[in-house]
Amino acid sequence: MDREIEILIPRREPKKAPLRVSTIEVPLAAKECPKCSAKNPVAELECRNCGLVFERYRPIEILAGENLEIAGSTDLIMRWEEVRNDYLNQSGHDAFVSACMQAQALPYAAKKYAEVLEVAPHEEIAHLMRRRIRGFAGIHLEGASPVLNEVTWKLPLPSFNNFILFLGTILVVVGIGLPQMRDVAKLGFSMIVLSLGLRYFLRRPA
Repeated sequence: MDREIEILIPRREPKKAPLRVSTIEVPLAAKECPKCSAKNPVAELECRNCGLVFERYRPIEILAGENLEIAGSTDLIMRWEEVRNDYLNQSGHDAFVSACMQAQALPYAAKKYAEVLEVAPHEEIAHLMRRRIRGFAGIHLEGASPVLNEVTWKLPLPSFNNFILFLGTILVVVGIGLPQMRDVAKLGFSMIVLSLGLRYFLRRPA
């Protein structure tokens, strides 16, 4: 009896075409620099073109609202912005302080340079301009109000002044109570006079 032999022939799977991935170009969101109008990625912290730090930027309208009361005019605020944009130009600093002096707004100039020194305590131009502002302010002290003069001359007392006054009082009391220690009372009296004199000198009106 003949046997039937089955021969299994593997079936060939048709080749699959490779998948094609379509790419769609999505434009990256960009933000415009308020100073130079350059386009920057949204996540950028500072402008790639001019270096402006976005978090620190405040429009001139906001600056005007914050400083107008002390500056007296938006012209001085704009002048300070010009100084900031060209900070190493000494003539710009001189023109700014001169304009503040003419507008009787030297406190505004002093405030702006104090802000610079808060960030950079050793900045030489800011120190130089502050010294000049103090000199200009000294020239105009004669025309200042009595209240301003009084505040100007009210310097802080040394921390040991009250202790000298207290100790002198105790020595006077002890010297009066004990006749054999009258020299101690004299010393205490001298300390009281010294303390009161120092207090008057530092707190005297101009």
